[in-house]
Amino acid sequence: MNKCKFCQSLTNNPSFCSRKCSTIYNNKLYPRRKWHCSKCNFHKPRPSKYATLCSDCNTKTKPRYEIIGSLRKAYANKGKLPHNVHVYIREKARRIIMHSKITSCEKCGYNKHIEVAHRIQVSSYSDNTLISTINERSNLMILCPNCHWEYDHL
Repeated sequence: MNKCKFCQSLTNNPSFCSRKCSTIYNNKLYPRRKWHCSKCNFHKPRPSKYATLCSDCNTKTKPRYEIIGSLRKAYANKGKLPHNVHVYIREKARRIIMHSKITSCEKCGYNKHIEVAHRIQVSSYSDNTLISTINERSNLMILCPNCHWEYDHL
């Protein structure tokens, strides 16, 4: 008879009395590590078993569009509506703010929910404008929903 390594009860098995004791013991010794992207170093769900880059940083998974005109053509070829281009640009702006770790409204300081607003509207840019120009940090504002509505409508 042997003693279980976890609960110290007697067992015929050389190491553990049950799978439960084995699992608890080994998970404490070797905890799972959180995966992070090797480029942006941000914790995200792992896209595949052998991936080192997240889906946002991997250029092979998604084509990168730098100019609004080429992005509009690509969306038109896919049969998508033109406003999807603006959605794509706004999503990129949200990622920029998410990486900057700003958590409160620039006007009132509210910190429960924030939104990203562009100082110059996305629709006012020409087709030759770079997306990185539209989403420069100087063109982005972090606002609460109320301040964002007031900024857009007043």
